[in-house]
Amino acid sequence: MKNKSTLIKCAAVLTVVAALFSCDPEDGVNGQNSLISTAIEASGVNCGSGGLQVNYGLDANGNGVLEEAEIQNTDYICNGTDGVVELDHLTRIPAGSPDFASCGTDWLYTEHESWRLMEFNKHDYPGADAILFVPSIVNFTEGNKVYLELFNITDNVPIAGSTVIHDNTAFVFKFSGDIYESLPDYPVTLAIRVKNSIPDGCGGTGTFSYLYILRE
Repeated sequence: MKNKSTLIKCAAVLTVVAALFSCDPEDGVNGQNSLISTAIEASGVNCGSGGLQVNYGLDANGNGVLEEAEIQNTDYICNGTDGVVELDHLTRIPAGSPDFASCGTDWLYTEHESWRLMEFNKHDYPGADAILFVPSIVNFTEGNKVYLELFNITDNVPIAGSTVIHDNTAFVFKFSGDIYESLPDYPVTLAIRVKNSIPDGCGGTGTFSYLYILRE
């Protein structure tokens, strides 16, 4: 997909049913901007357990929205698979911490090593030009906001730009911005840590959380 690195890096957050457009008006063909749109994919032939539909194309009419006639390629990112998923422009890997919840306003992460992403190195993925943190997240307490972020256990620091927030009781996937530059140039062990906005608030992760590694 042409100019995807520019498209992703100019986006603060990739949200479901959203179109992201290039920061540079000269990107694309004859000045047309490259666009991505995403939508929930229902359970069916493309994804047995549902997932995410990712569409790519050029903004032929210049309205900033990727319309059906402008879609040039579609990928499906499906739920319910524990292994690495390889698509033309995307590698999806599990990020760990299944069904981990906490209460209170202090950051917490699981003590179980098997729930962490061990020895992750972004340079193991040649051609990667963007990495997104995509956790499943839920809030259990009315009036509470749940915060999730990636935490670098090796260096005892959070991964800048990875924080996502959720304020209702639906299990949803949230997309961070591009965290490629925030990840170290060497292997680190990553965990998902959780906190809440109010002292009696509780929330956490769902069964699946991922890193999306996007390539040119």
